[in-house]
Parts: sequence; C-alpha cells; structure tokens
Amino acid sequence: MKRPTHKKLSSVTFPALILLTSLAHAASISTDTDVGFGKLNQYSTPYIPNIQKDTNYAPAVEALKKNHYSQALELAKGYAAKKPTDPKAHLLLVLGFVGAQDFKSLDIHLDELTQQIPDLADAVKFQVATYFAKQQRFYLALKYSDTISKKYSQDKLLRLKGEIYLNQNLTAKAVKTYEQLYYLDNQATDTLFTLARLNTLNGNYIKASKYAKNLLRPSVFPLKATIAKKLREYALF
Repeated sequence: MKRPTHKKLSSVTFPALILLTSLAHAASISTDTDVGFGKLNQYSTPYIPNIQKDTNYAPAVEALKKNHYSQALELAKGYAAKKPTDPKAHLLLVLGFVGAQDFKSLDIHLDELTQQIPDLADAVKFQVATYFAKQQRFYLALKYSDTISKKYSQDKLLRLKGEIYLNQNLTAKAVKTYEQLYYLDNQATDTLFTLARLNTLNGNYIKASKYAKNLLRPSVFPLKATIAKKLREYALF
C-alpha cells in the first residue's frame, strides 16, 4: 500500500501560493476589521465601556482599577441583588471574583446563574473565558469556554477557541476549529486566510490553495477579481 503524500509544488507555485495568501489577507483588511493571526485583542469585553460611562457603576469600576477587590465585590453584589438580570452587575461581580482569585465563589455564582438565567450565564462565561485568554491563561480560558451551552453564538465561541489554539501553537486543533467556522460561513475572510496560511505551513498545499482561491473569489472581493485571475495564472492553479 502506498503511503499518502502531499502534492509537490514547483519552485514557482509555492512562492505564488504564499503571495496569494498574503495579498488575499491584505485585500481583506480594507473590508473586514476582524482579520488577524493569533490575535486576541479583537475579543473586547462589550460591557466594560458601557460600565465606565455609567455613573451608577463608577464606584465598583474604580475599586477594580485600584485592585480593591473586596470593595468591588461588595458593591457588585449590591448591584446584582437590585437588578438580578443586569449583565453589567454580574460582569462586575465575576471580575471581582477573578481579581480576588476566588475561583470557588466564581464557579458557584456561574452555576447559580446558569440555573436561573442560562442565556445571561453563557454571555458572562464567554467574557470570563475571553479575559483569561487575554491574560494568556489558556487552560482557564478553555475551561470556562467549555461550559458555555450550544445555544450561545458558535461563531464567537469557535473564533475564541481558534485564537487560543493559535497562541498555544496547537496547529491541528486550530485547523479543526477553523474548519468548523468555515462550515458556518464559507466566505468569512479571516477564516479563509487562517486556513490557507495554516495549511501552507503544514505542507497541505492543495487545501491551502483551495482556501486561498476562495478568499479571492469575486463574490468575496468583487474589485479584486482581476488580481485573483492573474495570481492563479502565475501560481499555475
């Protein structure tokens, strides 16, 4: 039985493939602000800017900034008691637990929130996972992301996990995750670029060319159709 091998590319085709993925990525920047490779900064905490502008939460926000976690927790618990369905109150509360390194209380609160308001719990868990990912505490980021239900946005969840795997250099898991994203949306520019790049680095040139060509389809970038045609000619696709 013959062992499977990757298709070999000529000395002209391989650089062309690299050029194709690079130009495709550059072309995507003008129309898609969420493209990147191994970057977690795109996952901002949506409630924090609103909290900072909301004077009702100013005392707790200031306490968190000053690392006064006991004070922040006391205030956040009061907010949550008055408004049990308020996402901002719960986010301040979990940030207080995280800051105080009180993971037991954090887990208890998230479990209770899951029982009471599942949708809100998923949103808060996602922010907790995102926070840990930004801190490069990837084990905790994955731990909390794995507790999020399937009802939550799979696109957001898979993107976060994909970026975590990229930052950990877990290429196989990253490819699998981005392939799942591809099935959700086969025209997402950041997904196509990442799959093209990862497969190129892994030597899977046929798959890489597939994603690279899709990235420069007229339906994705109508104004780049001519560039795509020329690149395909030079790359012998």
